[in-house]
Amino acid sequence: MLVHRAYTDSLRITPEDSHWVFDQVVFFINADFEEDIDAIEASYTQGDADHVYVLDMDHSHIDVFALVADATAIAEVQAIWGKDIDPQSIIDGSLLDADEEVEDACWHQQRLRAQLAGRMGFHAVRDRDEQGEVFAVDFSGRNDELNGAWRYLGRYSDHFE
Repeated sequence: MLVHRAYTDSLRITPEDSHWVFDQVVFFINADFEEDIDAIEASYTQGDADHVYVLDMDHSHIDVFALVADATAIAEVQAIWGKDIDPQSIIDGSLLDADEEVEDACWHQQRLRAQLAGRMGFHAVRDRDEQGEVFAVDFSGRNDELNGAWRYLGRYSDHFE
């Protein structure tokens, strides 16, 4: 199951709540809440977010290395990194030192990858970052469907502390 931690017990992802770098992309780990305590503890959260959610749906995903940059992704990569960089290498992660070129580059990469996965017909992209394996889901244009698929499991502190 895809697990996410948040600060609120009434989480909704909407265009009005989009983040300056991530837009409407939300990050998850793939874990069993009842059995994988360490994974939940390490799950994506900003600080001490205590509310645990699962995205309750059969999700399709694509691995980051299988993404193929489309015209939208190419244009966005070039707008952020310039025209001298290979957009496909930013999208599929084969260019490892791109993070040094642009402030918040890894966040932009994750957003672009999730948005591209959505345009390719997938719910998520499976990627790796400093926290390990991550599933990034772009809620843009699918807010009702994906917000309706949230299931609130409760407070992390009530279950594990």
